[in-house]
Amino acid sequence: MTATGENSLIEKLQAGDPEAFRLVVRRYHPRLVFVAKSIVGEAFAEEIVQDAWETVLSSIAGFQQRSALQTWLTQIVINKAKTRRLREARHSSLDVDWQNPDGDEFKSNGGWSTPPQPWHEDSPEALLSSDELQERIHKQIENLPDNQRTVIVLHDIEGLGFTEICNIIDVSQSNVRVLLHRARLVIKKVIDEHQNPI
Repeated sequence: MTATGENSLIEKLQAGDPEAFRLVVRRYHPRLVFVAKSIVGEAFAEEIVQDAWETVLSSIAGFQQRSALQTWLTQIVINKAKTRRLREARHSSLDVDWQNPDGDEFKSNGGWSTPPQPWHEDSPEALLSSDELQERIHKQIENLPDNQRTVIVLHDIEGLGFTEICNIIDVSQSNVRVLLHRARLVIKKVIDEHQNPI
């Protein structure tokens, strides 16, 4: 959406236009549910996003467009999910062996010991445009352990920094890095299997 289009949409939202609100819900709801699921799991995600929409309705008049609309909506969901996570005391423990991650995938400098297989597609973008691969990655992300799922979604999809993620899931930066590496290993395996089926 262009900046002009987004400004117009925000003006309509601030004026209380119900059709503009329906459009925003249709456009962003699935992504916001995905973000909420990454933090609190399936059980509370829909409820959190519904609560977030109520907050959007009551707060849109004060939205000063210091960020994109999608960023603002996502931050509302993240805050509500974090609050719910704390309230439900759903702090998932790290993998039991997080202090001894598989050392054979990464060198001490953080690089791959065994790099991913060469792609047969022209570019990573072409590879990821495969609907089948997108579906497999999405399904695999949903099946990751809670903290791994949260970290990879917030860092690699939503673009949050390590400090913000530490505050959301209440673990140290070194633990966040381990969780991110573990989640990425799973996704790497999905991509490798897609590229090199047995």
